[in-house]
Amino acid sequence: MTLDKYFKQFLHDIEPSKSTVDEIARLHSAMRDFLKSNKTYKDVYTYSFLSGSYAKHTSIRPTSEDHKRDVDIDIVTNHSSSETPITLFDELKNALSSSGKYDNIRIQTHSIRVIMSKFSIDIVPLVKNSSGKFLIGSTNDSYWQYTDPIGHKEWCSKFNAEHNNKFVPLVKLIKWWRQENCPDQRRYPKGITLEKIIADNIGDTSLPYESLLIETFTNILDSYQDKITNGLIPAVQDPSVPDNNLLEGYELSDLKGFVDCLYLDIQKLNTCGLTNKTWKAIMGDAFPSENPTDSSARKAKNESHRAYLTVPQRKKPKWPMPPKPSIRIIAEVTYPEGVHERYQNDGKLLPKGTSIDYRAAYAPHAKQSIKWQIVNTGDEARAAKCLRGEFEESNNMGKGNNTRYETTAYTGKHYVQCFIIKNAQCTAYSEPFFINVE
Repeated sequence: MTLDKYFKQFLHDIEPSKSTVDEIARLHSAMRDFLKSNKTYKDVYTYSFLSGSYAKHTSIRPTSEDHKRDVDIDIVTNHSSSETPITLFDELKNALSSSGKYDNIRIQTHSIRVIMSKFSIDIVPLVKNSSGKFLIGSTNDSYWQYTDPIGHKEWCSKFNAEHNNKFVPLVKLIKWWRQENCPDQRRYPKGITLEKIIADNIGDTSLPYESLLIETFTNILDSYQDKITNGLIPAVQDPSVPDNNLLEGYELSDLKGFVDCLYLDIQKLNTCGLTNKTWKAIMGDAFPSENPTDSSARKAKNESHRAYLTVPQRKKPKWPMPPKPSIRIIAEVTYPEGVHERYQNDGKLLPKGTSIDYRAAYAPHAKQSIKWQIVNTGDEARAAKCLRGEFEESNNMGKGNNTRYETTAYTGKHYVQCFIIKNAQCTAYSEPFFINVE
C-alpha cells in the first residue's frame, strides 16, 4: 500500500498560494517597469524577464519560520564584458535607491537583493557577448562567466515533459526536504544545481511519488557519497552551459552534510517503514497524517498477512538477527505478452507465466552473501508439492548478485524475503514482499 494520495495532497499543500503568485507578478512587473523608465537607467536597460523557480514553476511556499519568498529577475543591459561587474551593480543599486520605496538594498556576489516585508527580490544585471550569449558578473573576482537562465527554463520544461510530468513535482518535494533539513550554517545544493542533481539521478517516473522519491534519494547517494567521502567535489554539468560545473564553489563540508542527511533519512525509511509518521520525521510536520480509515485498513491487511507468515513450510532463520528490517525489495515484472512494469508489494493479480526480477535495494560487499526465502501458499502449490520455504541463493547474476528471478506458476498469495549474511550472522533483512497470482 503506497502513500501516493498523501504525497499528492502534500504537493498541493506546499504550492505557493494564488495570492502569493499574484503578488509576485505585481511586484516583479512594477520593478521591471520602474527600471525600464527610470531616467538614470532606461538608457542601459534592454529587456528583462522572470527567472528562477517561479519562472520554472518549481517554487514552494516557505516554512512558518522563513516568511520571505525569493523572486529572481534578470535585467539584460547594453553594457559589455569590458566593464567591471561592480560598475553595473553600483549603477543598478543607485537606480533602485532613487525610487524611494526600495530602501533595503544590498549587493551580493551575482545580484542585487531588494528586501521587502514578505519578499526578497534578486535582480541580476546581464551583458551579452558578440555571439549573443548571456554573461553574469561576480563582485568577488570581477570575472564574467556564461549563464543561460532562459535555457534553464526551457530545459526544465522539456525534461519534465519527457518524464511523465513528474520532474517538477519531484523537484518541489526535494526542495521542501532541503528546506526542512538544511541547517542554517550549511549550504546544501539549491536552485538549478539541485534541479540538475535530481535530473541526473531521477528514478522511474512511472512509479508513485513515494517510490520515485526513494529511488531518486538512493541514486543521488550512490552517485556522490563515495566521492564526497574521499574528499572530492563531484561534477554536475550545467544543462545549458556544458563547461560549467554547477557544484564548483560549494564547500566539501556542505556537500558531506547533504549526502549524510540523505543517508540517515534512507536508513530511517528502511528501519521505521514507509508510513506517514516516518515521512513526517523526514519532510516535516506539513506532511499529512494518516487518516483513521487508512490506519484501520493497514492494520487489517497486516493481520491477514500474519496467517501467511506462520505457515509450517516457512523455515525460521538460522542466524542471529537484527531487531528490525532495514532493506527493501524492488520487483520488476514481465508479463507473458512481454510488457514490463514495476510491481508494488502485495499489488494487483499477476497472470501465471509472469517473470519477476527481485532486487534487494542494498549494495552487498565481497564478504557478505544474500539469501532468499521464497514461500508459496495455496492449494495448487500444495498439490504440486511446491510450497517452498527454504533459504536459496541469488540466481540472476547478470543483473547483480543481490537479485533473484522467479516465475509465477500457482494461484494464490506468495512472498519472498531476503537476508544479508556476514560471518554467520544476519546483518540486515527485508520485510516480506507479497505477490498475488490469479
